[in-house]
Amino acid sequence: MNILVPYEFTPKGDIAVNFAIEFMLNYSGKVTLLHVVPIDVISIESPAYIFVSENLDLAQTHLNKLVEDLKVKHNIGDDKISCIAKNGTILQGIESTLEKYDIDVICMNTHNKVGFFYKLMGSVSEQVLQHVKTPTLFLHNEGVNTVPIQRMLFLVSDLKQIEKSVPSFIGLNKKLNATVDVMHFAEKEHDLSLEAMKEFKDEYEKQSATFNYEFIVNYADDLYLAIKERMVTEKYDLIVLVKRDRSMFSEMLVQSTSMYFLHRIKTPMLILHD
Repeated sequence: MNILVPYEFTPKGDIAVNFAIEFMLNYSGKVTLLHVVPIDVISIESPAYIFVSENLDLAQTHLNKLVEDLKVKHNIGDDKISCIAKNGTILQGIESTLEKYDIDVICMNTHNKVGFFYKLMGSVSEQVLQHVKTPTLFLHNEGVNTVPIQRMLFLVSDLKQIEKSVPSFIGLNKKLNATVDVMHFAEKEHDLSLEAMKEFKDEYEKQSATFNYEFIVNYADDLYLAIKERMVTEKYDLIVLVKRDRSMFSEMLVQSTSMYFLHRIKTPMLILHD
């Protein structure tokens, strides 16, 4: 599994790097570190271009040293970890890297900052969720990040989500082989839980999956409260959510369920797109 880690030279940035390496060592694949040096729209003739270029070279030098240190620390071969430094915004850097490299998952940190200011300005996490369709694994700065992944909670609501996300989810967990609780949030007035259960089972059998799973139907009105209560008695190494695609304006006015959970739950969270 090939993992892209957007990296800043901070202790918090090391959280995602260390998790990605442990993930790669357990499940094979490759880790690519990406550092983006911010740059305004400037001409190559501008004196500022020299300054930015020097910063870019310096960033690449630091990344190279970091990679060499990680190779020694984790006994990693040259083909298992690499690094890239780019100019631009973080989003631009991620998108251009995804175009060039075969990436399965993005792994990055998030925080617990909430409120209208962050909804208006948009955190890096929100920008990635809004514009990037590659599955993204978010690690909370204060969370406990466990590898290997032994137990997951997969959250789905309507049949559309199940139809579009279950094939990729099952394909992913065939590699991880974790035990899964599939929690389907259903409406009592329009209960489609039997159809949802059949949809999951059919895809499971179609892919010849062998991991253990339990299908749980939940009629709670408050999704966050239902998950929070369940996590009091149940321990999960990873929570998997499916994000609906919405316009940027809609995201500003109404925070998505994905972002709401992301800022409040400290368990590592993988976001898939429907």
